[in-house]
Amino acid sequence: YDDEDYGIVEKSGALPCHPGGRFLEHTLWRILLERYAEVHIATRLDRETSGLVLVCKNAESSRYVQRLQARGALFKEYLACVHGSFPDSREANGFLIADKGSRIRKKRLYMDDIGLAKDESMETCSTYFERVSLVASMKGVFSLLRVLPRTGRTHQIRSTLLALGYPIVGDKLYGLDEGCFFRFAKGQLDKKDLNRLILPNQALHCGVLSFVGKSGKRIELRSPPPWDLSVFDA
Repeated sequence: YDDEDYGIVEKSGALPCHPGGRFLEHTLWRILLERYAEVHIATRLDRETSGLVLVCKNAESSRYVQRLQARGALFKEYLACVHGSFPDSREANGFLIADKGSRIRKKRLYMDDIGLAKDESMETCSTYFERVSLVASMKGVFSLLRVLPRTGRTHQIRSTLLALGYPIVGDKLYGLDEGCFFRFAKGQLDKKDLNRLILPNQALHCGVLSFVGKSGKRIELRSPPPWDLSVFDA
């Protein structure tokens, strides 16, 4: 989608949104600067999360979208493939905190809102999950989920699913073994790692993006994921 205020693009699962660390030129922001004079990425996705990303082309549109996000008027829906047989549906309401049990500084831990002593470092988060389909194969049991984040916290979906016991397939940080994150960074993933990951990138995809633009026109796009459960039958 492309108009004078907004652009909506499909990002691959191997592309950071913004420059950082060892990713400087190979980023969505840098690619978009070749087309647009001004770029504000409004709905950032993690590097390995694929799907729809909203881009604002001027500061006024960016401020407008920020107001939409603040009142929950920008709708996003994700698809996720996870390990295990997920329940028919689940509402997860809790908090995200730093995962002090992990060697990875940026990793976050989801905790249910049950008898917790609150402090300012804890971020509330809420996500609705609904199972779409289920497959059992020689590789294990896997569920395809429809995911509706009620809040927009960093790593919210991935951290919550890990805490619930259903890590996302292919996730190197919040998956079956966080050691994959270190080995991937060093280019040292071995055959055993690749077999456990199953997919080269995490199976999390932003498939629906919907909001009302400044003109009053509703803008809604849908994007199919680059994977499906048939990959687990092989």
